[in-house]
Amino acid sequence: MKNNSPTISAIIPTYNRAHLLPRAIKSVLNQTFQDFELIIVDDASTDNTGIVVREFQEKDKRIKYIKHKKNKGGSTVRNTGLREARGRYIAFLDSDDGWFPEKLEKQIGFFEDGKESLGLVGCGRYDVISEIGEKKVVLPPKNLRPLIENGTIIFQIHSASSVMVRRSAIENVGLFDENLRISEDRDLWLRFIQAEYDISFIYEPLFNYYIHESNIGAIDNYSKKIEPFKYFAEKYKNNFPLVVSRLLRNIGTFYILEGKKREGVRYFLKAIKKSPLTLQNYINFILGLVSVSLYKKIYKLRQG
Repeated sequence: MKNNSPTISAIIPTYNRAHLLPRAIKSVLNQTFQDFELIIVDDASTDNTGIVVREFQEKDKRIKYIKHKKNKGGSTVRNTGLREARGRYIAFLDSDDGWFPEKLEKQIGFFEDGKESLGLVGCGRYDVISEIGEKKVVLPPKNLRPLIENGTIIFQIHSASSVMVRRSAIENVGLFDENLRISEDRDLWLRFIQAEYDISFIYEPLFNYYIHESNIGAIDNYSKKIEPFKYFAEKYKNNFPLVVSRLLRNIGTFYILEGKKREGVRYFLKAIKKSPLTLQNYINFILGLVSVSLYKKIYKLRQG
């Protein structure tokens, strides 16, 4: 680590979000804790992202801008930022989200007051429906210990925007898995658990998660999610049975939503075999077996 390094490296990966990026950048610059660098990694955008960033750079020299020549995906973009980071702590922010001003200050306080074994500090969020401005608070469950032990805590960390991590922990467990184009953050948090790093949460919303049409997770192209989830499940097939069971159940759901009933039911059976005591596996299996149209209706109702 170089001399005069900042305490925190904030990393924003982005792709063709010039219209949303200023909100994210301003939310970093407006932090009450100011000892940070801001690394913006552009995954080969074709819009005016570079112009937007340069306007901010002219006013604040803490901003570093890196642009990929080719689009490489979320894992690679985040890793580019990590390789450039100089801070003791790393905070991720998706380019369509926005931190509250006190987020970094409150999370750094947890690290400074905690043990060296503390590797990750998350927080709550507001889900904001961009079109109408409706907000819903989402907080992690209070009893974290069993969720951490069985690994399912990774499903509670809904967005990388909520997380601050100790840089030395990432150096220990490795960077984001570039074979994963979705859920790469969950894979990394699972490796934190494997390495026995402690995980803590601040039980209040400290950022806005904006829900809009271009959210990666909201795209209804379920077939593109199947192979990454299969890879994820295979990677941990000998560990974390509840995590693998949920991944298999998700794969089954994606198949059902694509109209592939036989494949969907087959993966629900795999989920049952991996975790026979998980009731949701049986519910999905029965619904998938009875009616694909009913399954889709219930799924959309739950998502809405």
